[in-house]
Amino acid sequence: MADFEVTSHRVVTVEPGDVLVVGHGAQFSAEEAAKLKERLGLAALLTVPGPVDLGVVKSAGQDVTVDVTMSPDATKAVAEEIKRTVRRPRGGQ
Repeated sequence: MADFEVTSHRVVTVEPGDVLVVGHGAQFSAEEAAKLKERLGLAALLTVPGPVDLGVVKSAGQDVTVDVTMSPDATKAVAEEIKRTVRRPRGGQ
């Protein structure tokens, strides 16, 4: 079996009632978004700018799970930003 390299293709599993998050500021018309939401049985379809490729928000009662896929470079950049934020002194705390 040959080795392979991960490409920009991502797979995200959605179920009825989930919220699908599409990144990089993807542009859907209101009609396209409504059709996709209806076909997949989604609670919502969100588009966001930034490093997220795809994300799914699943909730069951009070439990909420967020699954996000990003490119390795974007993941590293987000992790670095989180580290910087956590290290900042917060007004005497």
